[in-house]
Amino acid sequence: MKMVPHDGCFDKQRLGGTIKKEKKSTVPEKNRINIASAFLIFAALYTPASGLAADYSSTGVDVLYGSDYELGSNGEKGTDAVTLTFEHFSTWEYGDNYFFFDAVFESNGDENTRIYGEYYPRISLSKVTDNDLSAGLTDGLGFKDVSLSAGVNAGNDVRVLTYGPSWNFDIPGFTVFQLDTYVYDDVSSSDFDTTYLITPIWSVPFEVQGLKFEFRGFVDFIGERGSGTKPQILAQPQLRLDLGDLVFNSPGQLTLGTEFSWWRNKFGVDGVTDNVWQALVGYRF
Repeated sequence: MKMVPHDGCFDKQRLGGTIKKEKKSTVPEKNRINIASAFLIFAALYTPASGLAADYSSTGVDVLYGSDYELGSNGEKGTDAVTLTFEHFSTWEYGDNYFFFDAVFESNGDENTRIYGEYYPRISLSKVTDNDLSAGLTDGLGFKDVSLSAGVNAGNDVRVLTYGPSWNFDIPGFTVFQLDTYVYDDVSSSDFDTTYLITPIWSVPFEVQGLKFEFRGFVDFIGERGSGTKPQILAQPQLRLDLGDLVFNSPGQLTLGTEFSWWRNKFGVDGVTDNVWQALVGYRF
């Protein structure tokens, strides 16, 4: 699930994770475990890596449940799944790091478990140059910073490299508004062409009758990759109630909410669209 970074920290996820699958997996179970292990190694080595102290670090787990997913491991509509997402975000002297991995447990598919993860280190140009690159249109509204990013997406049959600039903006009411503009290089197969990935990411906290909520999410716009694929749009907005603040006097630690996953031309398949409401609970360590 994608995390939403908050001013260089996060309350959440290139929020609400993404499971990208081109075809039925033929990867043995031990290889899936190796994929998960690789992302755990990222956690150990890049916080931030090589002995550089983190300015801020946060780690969390989300559990989501949804039904009637298109193109599950059985290749048909009607897949029910529980998704366990582990995610980490940290900032350091010259940028930040984010990764997540999803374990998807299908109740009526051909595979019991699927693993998918993404990892994104970013280098902030304002931090590297020690210059304020912000440019305000008015007070509280304007451009904040630009970072250079290189990422990897990996799963059962998925190997994607992403790279390019990531833009951060100040917008009243938003704790985060970020726009990623990446090259999307699908190296899963030589049949796929390089294309684009454009992703707005946002977070808006608000209160209703003393209850603290957060509306956050992202939208992935992925171009066609040849071989008969179509452009994809994946939107995963979330609404979360801060249950930790309400019940346990621990703001942001425990959240309860819902996520809507809308995926047009899922996996690039023409005419296949997910429309899935998911229940979610999140815990931040």
